[in-house]
Amino acid sequence: MISCIAFEVPHAPEGNGYNSVQQLSYTFIIMVMPAWMIFTGMLQAPAVANHWPKITNALGGRQVIRTLHVVGLAIYLVFIIIHVAMVILHDYGTEVSKMVFGHTGEPVKGGIIFTLGLELVFSSMFVPPGHRCTNRWWWRS
Repeated sequence: MISCIAFEVPHAPEGNGYNSVQQLSYTFIIMVMPAWMIFTGMLQAPAVANHWPKITNALGGRQVIRTLHVVGLAIYLVFIIIHVAMVILHDYGTEVSKMVFGHTGEPVKGGIIFTLGLELVFSSMFVPPGHRCTNRWWWRS
């Protein structure tokens, strides 16, 4: 704990690939945040707010619940930005090779495959809606 307060990156315990800060942040992002986002997202629905008005009022109303939901989004965005920055700063090829192959034996190949996959995902996000294929049998037409 002292090393975290002093902004020193603690070392991972023997046999565990993640240090305490990584374990806490991953646990928070995987276990707490989805429940938070589902709960606040569900409470924004007018039907849910009308059916259980005591819960909505206890939390401050629908506008406060919307704000809490946006705070959850901000937490996710900050985590993603820090996570990507740490992967790049640590050793991009080695870290993404672990994700692609499950080992660090081929960092260049893993980096290339992972980067191409990211490019495919991001480029598909920015295709205008009119240019997307809506017919699943497009090659026959």
